[in-house]
Amino acid sequence: MAKKFPVVLVDECQDLSASELKILSFLIRAGSVVHYIGDLHQAIYSFKDAYPEQFKTHIGAFDFKRMCLSENFRSTQKIVELSRKLGSISYPIIGSLDGRCDGADCCYLEYKDEKETITAFANILSKFNIPVKNAVVLVRSNNYKKELSNGFSGDYKVHPIINAIQLWQQNEPGVQQCALSLLGLQLQKWLGFHGHSNNYYYSEEVCSNSVLWRLLLRDILADFCADSSMVEMDKLTYSSWYSKNKSKIINIINRHFRAVGKTLSDITIKSPKETARQKIDIANAKEESQLRIETIHAVKGVTYDAVLLLSTPNGHGKTGYWENWLNPTDEAGRIGYVASTRPRYLLCWGVRELSSE
Repeated sequence: MAKKFPVVLVDECQDLSASELKILSFLIRAGSVVHYIGDLHQAIYSFKDAYPEQFKTHIGAFDFKRMCLSENFRSTQKIVELSRKLGSISYPIIGSLDGRCDGADCCYLEYKDEKETITAFANILSKFNIPVKNAVVLVRSNNYKKELSNGFSGDYKVHPIINAIQLWQQNEPGVQQCALSLLGLQLQKWLGFHGHSNNYYYSEEVCSNSVLWRLLLRDILADFCADSSMVEMDKLTYSSWYSKNKSKIINIINRHFRAVGKTLSDITIKSPKETARQKIDIANAKEESQLRIETIHAVKGVTYDAVLLLSTPNGHGKTGYWENWLNPTDEAGRIGYVASTRPRYLLCWGVRELSSE
């Protein structure tokens, strides 16, 4: 192997797992010349057993020469300086891009409601003439992304069937996953089983495996959306839609449930009193004018003109909370670093309203 690969260049070396480093160690001992390119501050793949400490041990064992890059071609100087502080980087780095945000390259927005922060961020983009298509909102988890990606006012779980139908029609994988979860949630309420939100509320009480459950949800939603009266919601109130479609909902679900030996019976389908006379909130299909929402892991290696890094409201989700992004020795700090190094011109952190302390 060493004769076949006398020189090996490894990019993104911070993502190497222990087993991958072991293989490379064999090659080095056999005579291969190995050159690593990467940034240990971006080591955020602990789920695949990739840790910066074990990489440092590896390069120390073979006495590697370390060379640091001193110029950043992605970001402005202010964004580079903030990133250096997040990563406790002691050596100087020059940011090569000129600012275009009147010196406000780095800022933070406090929120009571996360969606208000996204609106405020969009207004900042407009102020500095940054196209929405070149910007992104970053969050830590897929669940948080799903929660923010829908276009409904209020709690979309109040009307899970109606909102699931609207989301399913948008024909985008991430949005359709939210639709599946909403339908799973409603079926859990009706049938009384106990599932988990991170698996579309699947339960062994209903069917034999989670794949079959997802296919079942998919087929039910497809049949809902194939019925013109069920997808027609414009100008209807919640109450009128339920009155028109409740028997169809039960019939379609029971047709599919027969395959797993289940049936819906003695259920009441009606609008909650507080929303019965309200017109249905219509979710518009995603347009170029809407801000994209992505997870931090999904954009590793990607560049945007502007980034809103949105913190969770509290520290329960450790790696998604802003205070933990300030710890350079922990993976949470490295996750904050990765997200904060994505933008060219504008970096905003969105945080829950801060106390006077």
